[in-house]
Amino acid sequence: MQVFAVFFCESFFLFFRGANVLGVSSLNRGVENRFYRRLESKFGSLVTGALVFFSRVLLWYNGGDCVYIGHVLCLIGIMKKGDIHVTKRYWLILITFICVQLLFPIPLIPLLANAGLSEAEVFGYAILISFTVGTIIIGYLGWSSLRKEGDFDVRSKSSAGFTAMWAVIGIFMAFAAQIVANLIQINLFGTEPGSENTEQIVEMALAVPLMAFAVAIFAPVMEEIVFRQVIFGALYRKWGFWIGALGSGFLFAVVHTDFQNILVYLIMGIVFSYLYVKTKRIIVPIIAHAGINGFVMLVQVVFREEIERIMELQEQQALDLQAILLFIGGLM
Repeated sequence: MQVFAVFFCESFFLFFRGANVLGVSSLNRGVENRFYRRLESKFGSLVTGALVFFSRVLLWYNGGDCVYIGHVLCLIGIMKKGDIHVTKRYWLILITFICVQLLFPIPLIPLLANAGLSEAEVFGYAILISFTVGTIIIGYLGWSSLRKEGDFDVRSKSSAGFTAMWAVIGIFMAFAAQIVANLIQINLFGTEPGSENTEQIVEMALAVPLMAFAVAIFAPVMEEIVFRQVIFGALYRKWGFWIGALGSGFLFAVVHTDFQNILVYLIMGIVFSYLYVKTKRIIVPIIAHAGINGFVMLVQVVFREEIERIMELQEQQALDLQAILLFIGGLM
């Protein structure tokens, strides 16, 4: 049944967003439903849900203008039908995260657009408000879940000093993972350096400076609770570290809608999962994630003008030095 729920919800959001894939998808819906129904009766809901999940990813990757609500719902179906333990609070966290990404901005964008703001300001304020509300709800649900249920034995959690040490180490590990993944993408796959997703976020943060705080702090809190505490935690208890890390890391990459840099997000997701298991504390991957996001915001938003001024000064000094050397060379 989760297959049909995915198709219904996905079609609704595709229609609302005016996605190009809707026409093709609707024509094939009947055939697709019969195929998945037969597959589900033969192999079970877990295999069927996994197939739907990866088929939607491939569809989106190959040019379909498809929102990732289908991907998230498919994974929820996999977790539910695969007898993976997820508490009620965790279901609320997943639903809240979907609302933050898709539903909360819907009423905000028209209201902000009527206020005479630029496009970057409209989306910047919409994201700021959505992330603020989402962080409060998800943060509370995640914190209360750890207090009452917990993902690990309380006695196995690391000490405050060990946690602080690995939080600092985690930031450097995340940077190293990002560099390695970028080198692999550039040298093996010929990927151009840079991220369109990051450029869009920076543009909105420049228009709405407070959004830099939301990206640096709120986004890591929400994403680590969702992808590490909830999704990785559930998969880890069922199948161990690598299935949990790869599954949550892949979804973490998909949600960022930046398939050109999917390897970067995947490897960073694995690093964050390792930090979570190593310390048994969700605050460690949150700090590491915040360190990455915060550095980007500091360099490209907060101190952007100062850095550009320094670079221009260095270029001018290099030109002056070159002119002096040419002059000296001409005298000899």
